[in-house]
Amino acid sequence: MVLSRGFFPHRSPLLPVLLGLACLGTAEAVAQAPPPAANPFGRKYPARVYRTVRLEGAPPAIDGRLDDAAWKQGEWAGDYTQQIPTEGAPPSQATELKILYDNKHLYFAIRAYDDPAKVHRYPGRRDDFTGDIVGICFDSYNSKQTGFEFDLTAGGSKIDLILGNGETEWDTTWDPVWDGKVGHDEKGWTAEFRVPLNQLRFGPQETQVWGLHAWRWIDRNQEEVQWQLIPRQNTGRMYQLGELHGIRDLPRQRHLELLPFALGRASAGPSVLG
Repeated sequence: MVLSRGFFPHRSPLLPVLLGLACLGTAEAVAQAPPPAANPFGRKYPARVYRTVRLEGAPPAIDGRLDDAAWKQGEWAGDYTQQIPTEGAPPSQATELKILYDNKHLYFAIRAYDDPAKVHRYPGRRDDFTGDIVGICFDSYNSKQTGFEFDLTAGGSKIDLILGNGETEWDTTWDPVWDGKVGHDEKGWTAEFRVPLNQLRFGPQETQVWGLHAWRWIDRNQEEVQWQLIPRQNTGRMYQLGELHGIRDLPRQRHLELLPFALGRASAGPSVLG
């Protein structure tokens, strides 16, 4: 769900202006989540639910190959839908995702089926939107206000950002600590992620429910496909996310840190709990 909702930012002539808006300030840490705001316009598409499971045994090695025994656990979810160029159309290529967790990390993998000769795999710096891309966004407080996105390009570059509801409400200056690698084979390409839970913010509930979105950019087709379809015309993209269920019994948080956070306006930023 890369800053888009109708435009792809690294191709937009407005990008320098939007980046300026996104860096208007830094924020203070918050000790608890803001209450979810009301959305009088509701949803256009029904919410999908992904049910993760707690990882048992050794965690996967983050090498992009998805051949670890850990990835035999849990369920793959597919059935992505095209958002760009034709909202609601079937995707040109199939995509699947899987999410696992333990007391310290989220582990997620994405399989992007494709003709390997046609995948655009370009080198790039961190936060450069180049070539084919896959990623996941978590609204870990389920506040309908803030999302934390982690992406990988087919060339292996990392992208991370904080999202809000408006088209200009995003910030790529957020650089959390996480691991991600990609692999390529005869079926297309794969992306493997490990994100420490202390890089996100979430409540103290025994059972967690998070907002969830996953997406893929197929560069040669200028095509974005999404696990939870978000309408191109919407009143706030964070209200349109699916849900992540199954995370429970996480250890108590031990410390609080500050992170920069400004989504086109001065705003309270994400605290790092871990």
